[in-house]
Amino acid sequence: MDPGSAKLGKHLHQKVGLILGGGNTKLQPAWSSFTVGDPGLLAHRPGDTNPDFLPKGELYHVPSAAKLRLEPVPELELVYGPETCRVRLLPKDDAKLEYQLQATAASQLPIHAHLTFIPRLGQPVETATGEKLTLGNEPFNLPADRLAGWIAHAGYRVTIPPTASLLWPVLPHNPYRADGHATLEEARLVLRIRLDPAHRDCTVLLEAPAASATSRK
Repeated sequence: MDPGSAKLGKHLHQKVGLILGGGNTKLQPAWSSFTVGDPGLLAHRPGDTNPDFLPKGELYHVPSAAKLRLEPVPELELVYGPETCRVRLLPKDDAKLEYQLQATAASQLPIHAHLTFIPRLGQPVETATGEKLTLGNEPFNLPADRLAGWIAHAGYRVTIPPTASLLWPVLPHNPYRADGHATLEEARLVLRIRLDPAHRDCTVLLEAPAASATSRK
C-alpha cells in the first residue's frame, strides 16, 4: 500500500469507521461487485432450507477470472460471462477517494455495479434533494432523481453518477442458519449503478469532511 492510501485509510477509519463491506453473495447478487444479467433471476425464498444457488436464467454474479494490478493505480479486473468489469481506486487526498468503475458493455445483458455500505441503524441517509430517510425497518428504493447527485450517511458523503439508485435493506443469505434468513443488523445499504454502452465508465467519490477539516489543523 502506498503512503497516500495508508494515510487516507487512517483518516477515514478514525473519523467514520468502516464504510464499505460485503462478503457472501450466495442468493444475493446485489452483494456482488458487479452483476451481468437480471439480478432478479436469483433470490432466496423465505423459509427455504434447501435452496438452489443457480440463477434461473442468464445471470453472472460470481467472476470466472480475476486480475489484480497495483500499478499505475490499484485495479481489480473481473470477468462475468461475456463482460469484463474493472474497479480502480484513486486516493485524492487524506479525506477523498475516487472509486472508478468500468465495464466493456459488449453484450445485450444489463450490467450493474454495487457498492455495499455498512449501515448505521437509526441514523439518516440524506440526499442532494434534502430528503432524509432513517435506516430502520422501512425499506426504500431511491431512483436517480431522488438522489440528485450525492448521498450522505454516518459522517461521510458519496458523490454518485446519474445512473445510480439506492436500496435498503439488502439482506444476505446467511449460510449459518438453516433457513438462510438474515436480520436487519446484517443488511447493507446498496448503491446500484447501471453500466451500459452510453455509460461504460463512471466515478464514485467518497469523502469524509470531518477528516478534511482535521488535516488542515
